[in-house]
Amino acid sequence: LSISFSSETLRAANINPISYLATDYLNHFNEVLMILELLPQMPDMVGDVLIWKPKDYISHFKDSAFAGKELAIAAYEAAPLSVKKPFEQTIGEINTFILEAQRKILDIPLEDELRVSLLVEDTLETVRPLLGEADRIIHSKSIEFEGDEVTDTQEDIDNLFNEKIAGPLKNAVAKEIDEKLLEMFAQNRRTHSKLKRHRRFLRSRTIV
Repeated sequence: LSISFSSETLRAANINPISYLATDYLNHFNEVLMILELLPQMPDMVGDVLIWKPKDYISHFKDSAFAGKELAIAAYEAAPLSVKKPFEQTIGEINTFILEAQRKILDIPLEDELRVSLLVEDTLETVRPLLGEADRIIHSKSIEFEGDEVTDTQEDIDNLFNEKIAGPLKNAVAKEIDEKLLEMFAQNRRTHSKLKRHRRFLRSRTIV
C-alpha cells in the first residue's frame, strides 16, 4: 500500500505538512510535567513521576490511540533530516533533564515542600523552553537546507520511493513531492537554481 503525504492528508491527521511531525508526541512530556508541578502539594503522586520513562517518537505512536498513528509513523520516517536532527537533539535534552529530576527527587524528603518546590521550579524552567523549541520545530513553516543540502534531500526522496511506494505509483507520488519542493522553496525564498537542482534530481528518480 502507498501512503499519501499530501498536505491535505497530513493536515487532516494533525501532522505538519512541512516538518512531517505531530504535536501529539509532546504529550508524553507534558503529562509528566503536569504531575511534577503538583508534587509539592501532592507528594503522594511521586510514583507517577518516577515511573515515567523516555519514549521515542515511533514508540509513542505505536502505543497511542492517535487516530492517524500509522501515517504519523510513516511521515516521521520520511521527514527531512534537517528537521529530524534538531528535533531529536532537543528531545534528548528534555529526556536528560526529566531523568535528572527523577534522580534528585529520590534524594529529597518529600515532606520538605520548599526543597521539592525548588526542584520542580528549576526543572520546569529548564524543560518548558525546550518543549517550546520542539513545538517550534514541529510547526515549521519552512525548511532550511544547510551543509550537504542536496544529499539530505536526496535521502529523503529515496526513502519515500524505496520504502513507501510501489512501482506504478511512483510517478504520482513524485508529483506530490515536486509540489512539496515548490512549496518549501517558495516559503524559503531560495534561489531558482537550487530549486531546479532538486527538481532535476527528483525527475531522475521518477518512473513514468
